[in-house]
Amino acid sequence: MPDTMITVLTSGNSLGAYVPGVRLSQILEQQGVACSVEVLETLFPDEVRMNMVKTKALFHQSFQAALMGHRLAKDIGPVFDPVRECELLQRWVKEHRTRFVAITGFWIPVLEKYSCLISDPIDVQFVRLDAVDTPSYLAYQDRYGKYSHQWLFQKEDEQYKLHMRLKMLDSPIIAWHERDNRIVVHGGGWGIGTYQQTIQPLQAHYKLDLVAYTPYEQSHARSQDTLYWLEAEWHPWTNPLRSERTTFPPMSHNRHSTLEQDSSLTIPTISQAAASSIAIVSKPGGGTLIDSLSGATPLIYLEPFGEHERHNAACWRALGFALSYEEWRQSGFDPSILEELHLNLMEHINLIPNYGEDYACNLKAMQR
Repeated sequence: MPDTMITVLTSGNSLGAYVPGVRLSQILEQQGVACSVEVLETLFPDEVRMNMVKTKALFHQSFQAALMGHRLAKDIGPVFDPVRECELLQRWVKEHRTRFVAITGFWIPVLEKYSCLISDPIDVQFVRLDAVDTPSYLAYQDRYGKYSHQWLFQKEDEQYKLHMRLKMLDSPIIAWHERDNRIVVHGGGWGIGTYQQTIQPLQAHYKLDLVAYTPYEQSHARSQDTLYWLEAEWHPWTNPLRSERTTFPPMSHNRHSTLEQDSSLTIPTISQAAASSIAIVSKPGGGTLIDSLSGATPLIYLEPFGEHERHNAACWRALGFALSYEEWRQSGFDPSILEELHLNLMEHINLIPNYGEDYACNLKAMQR
């Protein structure tokens, strides 16, 4: 196995973590760096994964239940299936894995065990997708300091700072005057929040790209809207369990009443929709902010999910990339406000490096 092999550690618990992890592996491979992806939930017992699916359905139905569940998040190390965890660690030992890029702090107990099994030191970098610690890091506050952390954006010294962006698409950023006069509306990687309440008011002014998480929600779309939905039987851990290549979620969409299904699975569909639209309306999750920064698409943020998303919203607002849905509604959904936010995004994007490309460049320089 090449010394440059990178193991990307992601999670299927939320598509907001899973999709950036898959995209990062794609970027690294494009830069000539050998790469593989591990999905945390492959270590869970079957019944735990089944309960996760049920919990997501509950949280989708009740945002209050989701907020309560968020507050109860804790160390998930004891949840792992010991046989599956042992098999993964032994495979890493056999393949002499030493370089890891992690998207979630919940991999920390696995990495700690692995470091005790291998004689060489391991190089671990956590890519931080939110402005402050999320529950996956709060559970390990006294243990994560020994690893490297690369924040894309961050609350630092009572200020919000932008460090890097993760390009979700290979194509150039679309100029404002070339964009569709459309708004992307979704509930983030979990499909939760108050997004459904915004659909009808927005439909009076714009065509929408709607992400539907249940068959019932498909009825919200008008003929001029585009509806996206995920295959019901697909889960982020499905392919790794079958030893198949990790892919982006298989999304179907219905534009002008014609059903189409993405077949290549090589492009993050919602990221692509966001990049050609004039705004994203969603709760301020890390994955949504990454899409906003990747495509220079303004964010109209809804009620945050937890303290970390409250800081995400404050960060995007402070940088001039976003405003609240209520503020935009009071303006009459003025499109000129969105263009100003887009220009702010473009100004900052030109000043920061792209994570993935930057990581690969530094890795190659170290190995010369």
